[in-house]
Amino acid sequence: MNPARHQQKEALGQMLAKGLAEEHGRGSCVLAECQIAGFRYHDGPDIMAYLQVGDEVKLIAEPENPHDPWAVRIEHCGSRLGYLPRTHNEAVSRLLQQDVLARCLITRIDANAPPWEAVRVQVRIEATGPATPAEPTA
Repeated sequence: MNPARHQQKEALGQMLAKGLAEEHGRGSCVLAECQIAGFRYHDGPDIMAYLQVGDEVKLIAEPENPHDPWAVRIEHCGSRLGYLPRTHNEAVSRLLQQDVLARCLITRIDANAPPWEAVRVQVRIEATGPATPAEPTA
């Protein structure tokens, strides 16, 4: 990618995070709410009894992932729960790679649901500083 284009994308990511979060007036904005992809193939089922609604889980961009360069791994206390689904991962991965603060919380746990629907998470971006104010119009 052209270095100038890459720099523009990074700046846009930062402005998006700040602008969206401040626009919603809470200092954060929901980017995604979804189930955890691959939950049943990783540590999820083994540690499900220890998970609670409201637990914060860690998001880790995996740009070197051979299956998906936008992969975002979800971990809880060092255990891999799975990944953000591909339908949600590119924007989140780009923001994480630009050091935008993103939080991920468990919003629902259903031990009776099929494994691919057992745990739901919400990804939020946090405003890290004031957005650039708009220029006054004459």
